[in-house]
Amino acid sequence: MWRRAASLSPLASRSKPSKLCQEACTFKVWESFSSESEIPTPSKVAPYITFVLGGPGSGKGTQCAKIVEAFGFTHVSAGDLLRREIASNSAYGSVILGTIREGKIVPSQVTVQLIQKEMESSDNDKFLIDGFPRSEQNREAFERIIGTEPNVVLFFDCPEQEMVKRVLNRNQGRVDDNIETIKKRLEIFDELNWPVINHYSKTGKLHKINAVGTVDDIFEKVRPIFAALRYILLFPISCFQCSSSSIFNVLDNLEGRAGFCMECAYLGYAELGLYEDAMALYFQMEEEGIEPDRFTFPQVLKAFGELGSFRLVGMYAKRGNIVKARKVFYKVANRDKISWYTTLTILAAVPSLELVVQIHRWVVRHGVEWNLSVANALIAAYSKHHELNRARRLFSHMPERDVVTWDTIISAHSKSREALLYFDQMEKDGALPDNTTFVSILSACANLGLRVFDLELDNEYNFELLMKVYGNVGRLEDAEREIDDGG
Repeated sequence: MWRRAASLSPLASRSKPSKLCQEACTFKVWESFSSESEIPTPSKVAPYITFVLGGPGSGKGTQCAKIVEAFGFTHVSAGDLLRREIASNSAYGSVILGTIREGKIVPSQVTVQLIQKEMESSDNDKFLIDGFPRSEQNREAFERIIGTEPNVVLFFDCPEQEMVKRVLNRNQGRVDDNIETIKKRLEIFDELNWPVINHYSKTGKLHKINAVGTVDDIFEKVRPIFAALRYILLFPISCFQCSSSSIFNVLDNLEGRAGFCMECAYLGYAELGLYEDAMALYFQMEEEGIEPDRFTFPQVLKAFGELGSFRLVGMYAKRGNIVKARKVFYKVANRDKISWYTTLTILAAVPSLELVVQIHRWVVRHGVEWNLSVANALIAAYSKHHELNRARRLFSHMPERDVVTWDTIISAHSKSREALLYFDQMEKDGALPDNTTFVSILSACANLGLRVFDLELDNEYNFELLMKVYGNVGRLEDAEREIDDGG
């Protein structure tokens, strides 16, 4: 699926993949982990967020410690944050303590704000958020306040009897580590957590881990989920070292984690000024239903601005997305004559006569229909859509014409004798043809079975230019024949 975006990206043939990319493309990224050289961390990278879910005693805290050690994450335990707030004797702390003693869930906003504060104070960009969200309200609050979704969700599935046993044996002195509270917590977990688990299962982000066994055995089930992470997080600084096809090979192999990879690659392209590559990825993201979050959206806006709105219209138009092309076009504040011409020329290549007609109506309402560049572009657009009557009507009412006007109308009629009539009119008006004019004339003559010299080129400049066109296309023998016949 990601190769479709690669086909849009001019970076695809820019350079050979680096050794690191070649390893990643065979999905053996972990082989490069053993390098002793320090891996640079890109700036302003969107955080990689992993939710770690499981009932009390499922072993998620122990596994988080293993992940932190192996992959350098910052462990953010929602429970630890709440207990720390309780110990601080703050007003929040008193409310939290009372809620926990009753076996209830702490208000979502309170927990999310504590998590947000912890993340913002960290220099790391990889977070394990342990024991959260515990309900759909938690999940919705996190997405609303933090402004993003998790990249991965781990669910440690453990039988209730095993969880109760583990909690009673750990003897950590916690106020909620007693049989009555444990059972109430498990009831609440079953009631509230399963909708969250089902939600992330449907999005493809959930990784269900059988949490029965030794700590090491369970971690071996976790390890593959993060095996390629080191390379993924290098996307923003390695994009310029890799061909786009190499990057998309990795994305193809990462299944549900491709959304985060795409965001990292997008940030990398935008940061390096490779805006067309960035927009190719953005279009793919749209197709896959992946919305930019508060970390990637500013870079999306930057890429839009750097590309220019009219190039963006062209990119949407070439992909056949006429609705979005129209929306971008109408939002542009300054439509100068070059922009109009460029935009209409691009739209002429798209099978959407309706859009061209709507734009024509707009320019008429705004009094720029007879701007020379705009009129030329409209004639070209109508001609491409085989609306020659409209093209001729525009041509006949134009207050002024240049060589582009004549070339456009002649080219539009290159399969009929009208091309020759327009050329004759062009000569009578004193307009000087160019190479494009004679290419169209050569085409018309070929279609009509005529020799070019039958046109009676009395103008010496025209004759010399015709000979030059013959020479440019490698038809010197035809040029000699025309000279001989003309002599």
